Amino acid sequence: VEHGKEGSRGVILEMATAFNVGEMVEKLKGTVFEGNPLFRGGSMGGDRVCFIHDVPDVQGSQPIGDSGLRIGGLESASRLVAEGVAHSEQFKFFFNQCEWVPGALERECEQGLWSVGKVPGELCLRQVSSKSDRPMEAKLKRRTPHEPLWAMMNGEIKAATPRGKVREVVERSAERPPVFLDAQKKFFTSMVIERIYALRSEKDAAGLVPLLDTGADVYGAQGNDAIEALWEAEFGEYEELSYLVNDNGIDVADDGTVVVDFVVWGVKKDGASVAEKRREQFTMSLYGMIRTLKAL
Repeated sequence: VEHGKEGSRGVILEMATAFNVGEMVEKLKGTVFEGNPLFRGGSMGGDRVCFIHDVPDVQGSQPIGDSGLRIGGLESASRLVAEGVAHSEQFKFFFNQCEWVPGALERECEQGLWSVGKVPGELCLRQVSSKSDRPMEAKLKRRTPHEPLWAMMNGEIKAATPRGKVREVVERSAERPPVFLDAQKKFFTSMVIERIYALRSEKDAAGLVPLLDTGADVYGAQGNDAIEALWEAEFGEYEELSYLVNDNGIDVADDGTVVVDFVVWGVKKDGASVAEKRREQFTMSLYGMIRTLKAL
């Protein structure tokens, strides 16, 4: 969102959290934006929230290069949405951001950690939300496909490139940085874990998918479709189902590993009652996304 002599700032576009804006940002609770999904823009920024949009009439906003996107202008944006001139889904909110000191981003590009590509604005603004507790998903005019963003970007770039020309393809590095969680990030991770078990109690397999990191492995299943099918098969066995996390049952380690003790209570479709103690281990990314999930 900013690049110059004093350094660079940006946001990771598709790190959806388990929360909406109104749940995590007190000043936006009860506003026209309270139902918007909240994304994790990075690990820097002092817990500030920023937002991007494609509404040129928002006063106080600043253009982001020549992308057609803009950043900021909350008061004007709220008024335009309230008046029906703009829609809340045109605004995408991020908690924290990525920051680079002068020259650092250029070095990372030279090292192959990032590749440069022109991204369509509508892909930057696409929203991800849980179908169970975010009714705004049904209202979105930009439907959120399940295809990963970087795959969509590659498709857009390739389709728009004449044959014989060099194609700039956006790729995500296969190398994952080590995760070291401070107290604040541990608290955030615990809240994500609680939401995961709430979504499982609601039998909301689709709502869990946005919480999967790239290459996630859940009980041996890999890929969003396979993992969603795994959860749907489990939920489909029950008429009633609850995942009850024990008091102090979430143990978050410094390296992002989380051990959870909980009870599965339910009534299966054949009438059998279930009350079973279980323990699971998550590996979580720095941004609160599920990397691995297995039984212990």
